[in-house]
Amino acid sequence: MNNIPHIPVLLDEVLDGFSTIKEGYFVDCTLGYAGHSE
Repeated sequence: MNNIPHIPVLLDEVLDGFSTIKEGYFVDCTLGYAGHSE
């Protein structure tokens, strides 16, 4: 496995989807740089 962190490819689309929500908490539960975790 390389040491390159996860690079989100749909970041703008996800942020656009959340832009209509006025309040709340958002949690990124990505594990292992978005690779397979054991």
